[in-house]
Amino acid sequence: MRIFAAMTVKDEADIVADVITAATAWADLVIVMDNGSTDGTWEILERLAADDDKVVLWGRFLGRFRDSLRQQIFADFRHLSEPGDWWCRLDADEFYLDDPREFLQALPARTDHVLSASFQFFLTEEDVAREQATGPDYSAMSWYLCNHSEIRFMRHLARTVWPPSAVWPIGLAHPASTRIRLKHYQYRTAQQVEGRIALRAESGPGSTLFVHEKGSAEQWYQSRGFTPPDDPALRASRVVLTRELESSTEFDPTRTFPDPPAGRSPQRALADGVVRLADAMAAPILRRLAG
Repeated sequence: MRIFAAMTVKDEADIVADVITAATAWADLVIVMDNGSTDGTWEILERLAADDDKVVLWGRFLGRFRDSLRQQIFADFRHLSEPGDWWCRLDADEFYLDDPREFLQALPARTDHVLSASFQFFLTEEDVAREQATGPDYSAMSWYLCNHSEIRFMRHLARTVWPPSAVWPIGLAHPASTRIRLKHYQYRTAQQVEGRIALRAESGPGSTLFVHEKGSAEQWYQSRGFTPPDDPALRASRVVLTRELESSTEFDPTRTFPDPPAGRSPQRALADGVVRLADAMAAPILRRLAG
């Protein structure tokens, strides 16, 4: 069993080296596509690839981001993979709490994908004060919520079909009965958060990408059920009150996700995949016609 981690990244210079280095402990290859970084990320990637054979650069894609970009990585490198291997969607700001290799090796042979239990860390006044006193340090952050889950691994099968406009292969039907745990550091410093929001706004108001980051600060807090702080500067940096977060070191996902992921029949999974693919292919055409 081999594990291939596919990453797309843009402007994550403060964390991407740590993420990739951590991933090389469990992945056979970490394949990285840079989406036009301007903050030194690309230069960091070049150094990592020069120093470690496990880090492979797909190259730079300077077009607009789309959620299916990892399909291109899979298409270009699938010749290295065999049925039974696993492919990971590795984000540039997340670390696994569970060892993916041990987790995947323990799964039944019929399992074809794994969902995450994402412990998402939020910036707090404590973090802002610490940054001002001693500098940024995302590893010192301790306040989070486990409030998100999505596919993170898929098993490469002989029948795997991953069309260019699809986020994942079509026909995934048998999820793992437990979710793999990870830490997600999408909000790390005041400056980084404001840059993140500005970068995602570049996708345009009509795009369905990054809708969770678009809109006003008030909308951001409301959509997550958080109370906005009184200080406008803290709101601009999306600072969250600690009383609305957790800080346990147990990282127990069952409070949020008490039930195992529901499977689907292969026929239903295939049908759903075809519908999603049709939507993905039609959306750009409809936007062009509307324009």
